[in-house]
Amino acid sequence: MQEFTFRDFPRDFYSLFLLVNEEPRIAFSDMAKRLKVDNRTASSWWKLAIENRIIYPPIFRRKSFLNFKEYIYYLNIKDPSLLSEKFEESEIVSYYSVHTGFANFHVVSKSPMDFENVILGGERSDYFVSTPPDWKFEKSIKVMREKLESLDQIEEYASPLIYHDTEYLPWDEKDEVLYWILKDNMRKPFSPIIKKYKIHSDKIMKWIRRQNEFGNTYTMYYPKGEETYLTCVYAFITDHDSLIIDLFSQLPTPSVFYRLCNRLVMTIYVPFPYTARTFVRKVLGTLQKENLVEDYSNSIMEYSFRP
Repeated sequence: MQEFTFRDFPRDFYSLFLLVNEEPRIAFSDMAKRLKVDNRTASSWWKLAIENRIIYPPIFRRKSFLNFKEYIYYLNIKDPSLLSEKFEESEIVSYYSVHTGFANFHVVSKSPMDFENVILGGERSDYFVSTPPDWKFEKSIKVMREKLESLDQIEEYASPLIYHDTEYLPWDEKDEVLYWILKDNMRKPFSPIIKKYKIHSDKIMKWIRRQNEFGNTYTMYYPKGEETYLTCVYAFITDHDSLIIDLFSQLPTPSVFYRLCNRLVMTIYVPFPYTARTFVRKVLGTLQKENLVEDYSNSIMEYSFRP
């Protein structure tokens, strides 16, 4: 008997992604109505998308206001596994990953940290995460090649990767609690929060209504499942943020951008085959040749952990 997988059945995961990306807390009944399916089907699609890491629950990240500073470090250390163990229960470190490349350890922390052998580190800017188009990687190559052939026609704009020079106010302890509860899944139910932290529903709804003032929500989408893509990090010296964002936003997976010190940092997800990685190198080579990128280095993520 032939075995079937979830990919053998028609499901519109991309439309589901777009709905959640636009409205992170959209109800399953509204999903079903817009997708023209019944409620049970919409719920089933969402469950499958999450279980197979095609879609990640929407994450929320604060903008770089002075009272929301976040610190990122790329290190070269002797034994990354030892540092991994140290940070597993950390209250300061919110994320770390082990790499191969220009750095072998990546740390995101709530406050400044003192490390030796820092390759790149400091306060990060606002994030920008692309909304991927609904096409295959082969189409991305075609579109990006066309753009590379007419770079002078790409209209550049002010970088969205900014540092804010003010605090975001008002902001109290309950606002802070809500952030750390919802930051990695904006679809969490409110009832347990109200019960455990004694935060009134009107306070939560006010926080939700003004969330775009102090942060951004991103929904990660991997058409074939996250495990089929290679996570690559690039650090550029460039003054052309928007052009690089434009080019790499053509990939069928989200591309993540932020500034760190004097570098533009980009994380992309590319298929494992050799041709995909070769093409990325060719794009970067063209940008260097055209003096749009002065220098760059890269690493590949091996694994990550969120304490």
